[in-house]
This record gives sequence, C-alpha cells and structure tokens, in this order.
Amino acid sequence: MSARGKLTLLVTPLVTAAAISTPVLAADLTALKACMAEMAGEMGLSPDLAYKECKKKSITNCITSLRGKFVTLTATSKNNKGYVVDLGNDKKLWQEGRFWSDRGCKVIKNGGSITQNAPDKNGFLQRYRWFRQGICQTETIPGYEYTDQLAFQACDPGGYVVDSGRNETDKSNVEQLMRGE
Repeated sequence: MSARGKLTLLVTPLVTAAAISTPVLAADLTALKACMAEMAGEMGLSPDLAYKECKKKSITNCITSLRGKFVTLTATSKNNKGYVVDLGNDKKLWQEGRFWSDRGCKVIKNGGSITQNAPDKNGFLQRYRWFRQGICQTETIPGYEYTDQLAFQACDPGGYVVDSGRNETDKSNVEQLMRGE
C-alpha cells in the first residue's frame, strides 16, 4: 500500500468524526488532512511524521492568532452577592487584588490564596497576595492577556505534539510562593 493510501486510512475516520461534532473542528481536520497529504505525497514523509509536522504548523498558527487577545473568564456559579469567577487549580493563573477590583469584582479572601512577603525595589518588605476566586457583577469578565506560554497551552493543552515539559507540575515554584504563609 502506498503512503498516500495509508494516509487516507489514517485520517478518514478522524475527519468523519469531526464532521459530526462541529463545523470548526471539521474544517481544522480537513486542513490537517490536506497538509498531511501534501507532506506525505510531495515530501515522502510517513503518515505519523506528516501528522506531527502538520500539527506543529497548526499550533504555530493558533498561537499567532491568540497573541494580544484576552481570555474571557466565565462565572462558575451565581450566589446572592453576584457571579463567582474561579480561576482553577493552576496557581500560576491566580490574580492579585487589583486585577479583581479593576474588573468590578471583590476577592473571596477565605478561598484559595497565596501570600508572599518579599522586598520591593527599595528594600522594604512588601506583601503580595494572589486570589483564586472573585465575586463579580457580570457573568463574564476580561481575563489575562495570552502570553506565548498561555497561548501554547491553549493550542496544545496536552503537550503531545511538542514535548516541552511545560505540563509537568511546577512544585518547586509553588512551594517557593507558599513560604511565609
């Protein structure tokens, strides 16, 4: 069987499943199939290598499209004070009080938080606090801007295509932040 025949057998079930789920996903997979056919046919790559190279190319396009944009944060629940916005378990995404107040929200102080005491630029001890949750008046608020790393995580959440090691837990940094608590 030719490389092109193997490629068709490999990709066709993926494209069929995508067409059933969402039009956007179907379009992405159709573009992936065309890229793979080009890589395998013209360059003589194996279907596996063609898939990996095409996914890298699509991730690059995805990252480029997210640069300069902001994440939209959606409330996880509603209570009598407003909408509860939760930033999740990843402590690197938790925000300082100013982030919350700039968006008309109040932090939930008895929820998850990180406190760090560190000297400021003048050498005076300064306390920094990051909060996991806030209560907002609207159901959605503008979040943080996509950095290259956050865009990469959004475009390749499993880290399967590019083995960057970025999905490993950053236990040492979290422990460093939690000192003095």
